[in-house]
Amino acid sequence: MELCILIPGSSLKHHTYMKQGGVSPASWKCSEEFFSHQIRSRDPLKLGFPNIWALRLVRQLLLWDPEDRLSIDDALQHPYFRSPPNSERMSS
Repeated sequence: MELCILIPGSSLKHHTYMKQGGVSPASWKCSEEFFSHQIRSRDPLKLGFPNIWALRLVRQLLLWDPEDRLSIDDALQHPYFRSPPNSERMSS
């Protein structure tokens, strides 16, 4: 859960209640910024992701539901494997 991988049926104490009365995963904790910080804090070199495309690729590969996860073919077509503009690099 600390890496934004929410296992279906996990404890309700980690969920927030929506206005309509439904239960929603604690999405506030799973922003790109939070995920990037979590990875960087666990990286022995404290480097984290080289750019936003690497972060987005990893997040899409770590989705719990296999139906939502990127396929191998889609992953290989991801923008990470193309040269993104320098303006899209992540800040340290």
